[in-house]
Amino acid sequence: MLAVLWWIARVQTPASDSFAVEPSPFSTRWLQEPVERNRFLRLPRVDSHLDAIAFTSDGQHGWAVGDAGTILGTRDGGNSWQPQTSGSLSRLHAVMVTSDGQHGWVVGDA
Repeated sequence: MLAVLWWIARVQTPASDSFAVEPSPFSTRWLQEPVERNRFLRLPRVDSHLDAIAFTSDGQHGWAVGDAGTILGTRDGGNSWQPQTSGSLSRLHAVMVTSDGQHGWVVGDA
């Protein structure tokens, strides 16, 4: 029995939603995901001030902008964020995207 529990613990992947409620011990999700009491601590660290965020109509694709030309993008509803290249070191104040995510605009300092 201990070998089975050890194997389950080894193959578990981190929970996909850092803010999700812990699964019940009587659910299959409890066996699939590790029990994390502080899963919010796994969220990425952003060293700059963010000013604006915009998502497409599906809620999955989004962009956040801020200090020093910072642009972060997500494709999974905000569960993970990747840095994007802005080509600017100016503070970016606002971002707007079309509902389909095909076009976007960012406004910042000159």
